[in-house]
Amino acid sequence: MMFSCLPPQGKCEWRHLQGFVQRFNSLYEKSYYRSQCLDVEIRDSPQPELLLDAPGEISIVVEHKSIVWPKHLLADHSNEHIFGDRIISLLNNAFNETAYNLTVNAESLHGKNKREVVKLGEQIANTILSNLTVAKLPRGVGNVSPIPWSFRPTLHSNEYPKSGVAVIYLAGFQTSWEFQEAAAAKAGLAGEFLRSANAAAEKFATYSDCLKLLLVQFYGDDWVVSDDDIAGIIQASKLPEAIDQVWLGLPEWISDDDCVVEWNLARGDNPY
Repeated sequence: MMFSCLPPQGKCEWRHLQGFVQRFNSLYEKSYYRSQCLDVEIRDSPQPELLLDAPGEISIVVEHKSIVWPKHLLADHSNEHIFGDRIISLLNNAFNETAYNLTVNAESLHGKNKREVVKLGEQIANTILSNLTVAKLPRGVGNVSPIPWSFRPTLHSNEYPKSGVAVIYLAGFQTSWEFQEAAAAKAGLAGEFLRSANAAAEKFATYSDCLKLLLVQFYGDDWVVSDDDIAGIIQASKLPEAIDQVWLGLPEWISDDDCVVEWNLARGDNPY
C-alpha cells in the first residue's frame, strides 16, 4: 500500500527513521545506533542521511527517498492541508457545539498556489459565518462559488469529528487513471525510483567501506498501483552497484487517522 499523505518534513530525518534502525537490529540481531546525521553535519558535499555504527560491525550509511507519482501529487495534497487548516481555524469557534462537515471537490484546489488556496478558504468561511443560522440546520448551506462546496451538520454517527468542523475532499472521476493508464503510472514510479537510486548511489561514492542502504516510501494512488506492482518495480530496476539493500516502507494503520511505517527488505542479500 502506498502512502497518500505528505512525507516527513525537516532536514534531519532521524525521528522518522528510528523505527527502521530498530527493525534492522531486530532482524539481524545487531545493536546499531545513530552515529551521525551526515547531511546535517557535513555541508560541503551531498551526503546520505545517516551513519549507523555498532561495536565490532561494519558501518552503515542510509539514504531515504520519497518516490512520488504523479509529480504534482504532493503539491496538490499540500493544498488540501492548507485549505482545511484555514477553514477549521476560522469556523471551529462558531461550530463547536456539535459536528459539521464541509465538503469540496479536491480537484478544485489542485494547481493553485498557497495564497489562492488560503483565499478560497477565507471566502467560503465568510459565507458560512454570514449564514450562521441556516448553516446549523440539517440542510446546511452551499454554493458553486468560488468553488463547489457544501456545509452541514454531520448526519451519521460514523462521520467525523464528534464536534467541530471536518473537511471532506471528494475525488472527481478521472479517466486518466483508468486501466489503460495504469501502465503509465507504474512507468512513472519506476522512473522516479531509478532516478532516486542513482542519486543515492552518488552520495554513497565516498562510503565504499560501509554497508549502503536505500530506504524508499512510495506516494500515490494505491488503487492504481498495488503492493505487488511496487515490489516488481524494485526488483526489475537496474540498481547501481553501490546500493547493497533496498528497504520498502509501508503504512501500518494504528487508528483511522494515524499510521506508522513498517519497514521490510525489498531487495538485497543478508549482509551477515
